[in-house]
Amino acid sequence: MTLVALLLLVAAPPEPAEPPAPAITPVQGDVSVSFGIADRDPLAGALYLGGALGWAGLSGPAMFGGGGVELTYTAFADPYRMSLGVQLRGGLVWARPGANPANAIPDLLVYVRVTPFGGGVTGPVTNAAGTTTMVSRAFFGVRAGLGVTALWPVRELYDHFPLFEVEGVGGQVLEVLSALVLFPLAVLNHGEVAFEYVAAQAPLTAVIFRVGAGF
Repeated sequence: MTLVALLLLVAAPPEPAEPPAPAITPVQGDVSVSFGIADRDPLAGALYLGGALGWAGLSGPAMFGGGGVELTYTAFADPYRMSLGVQLRGGLVWARPGANPANAIPDLLVYVRVTPFGGGVTGPVTNAAGTTTMVSRAFFGVRAGLGVTALWPVRELYDHFPLFEVEGVGGQVLEVLSALVLFPLAVLNHGEVAFEYVAAQAPLTAVIFRVGAGF
């Protein structure tokens, strides 16, 4: 009996290996507008573009990490007009399978980030003799924040649009109105709160809120 059982064990086909966890979409980014509470006026536009690495657990959240480049342009040159930084981020991702089983499309990203950056401004300075010259100043700082990007509203709206199955002119009017109202709300899917420190002549701090479109 022992010999028969051993032969059956050897002849039995191996159990199929579990498929590897799908990798999340490797590109992340956002375009946003910032405002907040600060020693300076924090109104600005921001652009982030980077990459991420992670494998989605389709039954729940998974961890990811990544980084990229962040560019900002402020409405008021105080103490800087433009800034460029390197952002490092990590967090949790909820995802669903894509058309390719090896890839997963994120539905929701929740992350923390740290961004060392440099900023600068060029402006006129008038000395005691009345002579005006253009002077460039550069500053360094850091931002740390918590952000959320929800991608599923855009996909749900795209998959189920039009929402009303009404024929004729009335249906066309409903499609146009729903598109005008719902698509901007779905695209505004990114939010973030961050703390900023700028090492200027007098150190400046700010609590910044950002709202925009992320991917």
